[in-house]
Amino acid sequence: MINKAFESSRFIFKKFKRLYLLSIAFMITFLLTACTQVLNEYKETAKINLDSYIEEKGISNYYSDNWQEITFAVANGKEAIDAAKTKSAVDNAVANAISKIDQVYIIEIYPNDELRLHILDLYHSWAISEFGHVPSSEAEHFIYYGQYNGFYVLKFTGWYFSYYTEFIDELEFSRPGVGEIYAISEGNSGTLKEIYEAQYLTRSELEEIHRIHNAIFN
Repeated sequence: MINKAFESSRFIFKKFKRLYLLSIAFMITFLLTACTQVLNEYKETAKINLDSYIEEKGISNYYSDNWQEITFAVANGKEAIDAAKTKSAVDNAVANAISKIDQVYIIEIYPNDELRLHILDLYHSWAISEFGHVPSSEAEHFIYYGQYNGFYVLKFTGWYFSYYTEFIDELEFSRPGVGEIYAISEGNSGTLKEIYEAQYLTRSELEEIHRIHNAIFN
């Protein structure tokens, strides 16, 4: 009787032990699944926040090549987010991506004083040789589109009471007043249309100038 009772107790103990281990395994699996789900949701939120960050930056505020740098930084950031094993690793991936994005050069339509004076010197020299004087309508300050194939592209600012539209290779350049958009360099200079039609600038460069123009005036 004692042996039977002992065997029965041992059987019940083994069965209980098995159920206990199975329940522990189930709980561990449940917790891991829940943690994975929480981490995945955290990752998706991080990627959405990263997209929102560059949306606020605005593609129109960057030159095309520089915006491409931003898209690369975002893509690499998302890859790092996907590979992260913890929330802190996700946060680090986002922080690194944002740091790289913030380092990308943004369009500065008003150049620093050194560059502004250099461009004005070039423009004044060209204007004097072209017109015999610097047009009185041209102010000392201008909107700067950037440098393309050695040409500084700009439009002088001032008070305008009309709106002017011109087309360059079927691209519309509407703007306040009738002031020209100039392309100035150490050698050849002229209006943007003249320089483009002389084939000093490519179509893709003109499209980039057009994109920046629209961002400024539209």
